[in-house]
Amino acid sequence: MRIVGLCLVPVILICLVGAPPVWAQNGCAFFTQGYWKNHPDAWPLDTLTLGTVTYSKDQLLLILRRPVRGNGLVALAHQLIAAKLNVALNEQTGFTIPDSVQDLIRSADNLIGQLIVPPVGKGWLHPSVTSELVMALDEFNEGAYSCDGGGVPGGGC
Repeated sequence: MRIVGLCLVPVILICLVGAPPVWAQNGCAFFTQGYWKNHPDAWPLDTLTLGTVTYSKDQLLLILRRPVRGNGLVALAHQLIAAKLNVALNEQTGFTIPDSVQDLIRSADNLIGQLIVPPVGKGWLHPSVTSELVMALDEFNEGAYSCDGGGVPGGGC
């Protein structure tokens, strides 16, 4: 069965075209950077700020399509984009993201600072500087963290 469109439903169900989400134990959903790269129509936001720079959806898609090629900034941006989209999606359905994840996101933003992520800009960070945050955000995007609350009252597909 294939359901078309984005549809948020109480507590557990999120209907999206394409790959299924990774479910946390209490029903919040997470999607990987690969999902978000290939499903821009499912994005809950049209702009995101990475570090101190705000990017449009088109620019963010360019970043997601950019191979890492040894640039830790690109690797971090891939996971940070997915994390911020996952946070927005889950908060729209009434879930609360743990403080530890919000701390990871703040740390990633602080590390990126004013750097402009390729191919939009020419920023660069050594992978050894970003690897810990990249792995932690990847774990979040893979559903390793739980959320609190959830559900959209009266929602439905």
